[in-house]
Amino acid sequence: MKNEQMVLKIKSHALKRTLAKEIAIKYKESANVFTEFKKDNDFFNVKKWAKRVYSTPQTQAKTNPEDKAAG
Repeated sequence: MKNEQMVLKIKSHALKRTLAKEIAIKYKESANVFTEFKKDNDFFNVKKWAKRVYSTPQTQAKTNPEDKAAG
């Protein structure tokens, strides 16, 4: 799967906020769908990033602060 992006044109800021909240709730488990929007801009971006299939010990050490505290 590759990274994907969808851009919508929505004028209502309240609608953009609601849509962003609903997307966050729906895709909370996958944690690879993000939204971007600004109040003074009509564009609403939905981004889907591919999950990494592999991880190295170096990236795990950088992303897990509990391991540093325990070691």
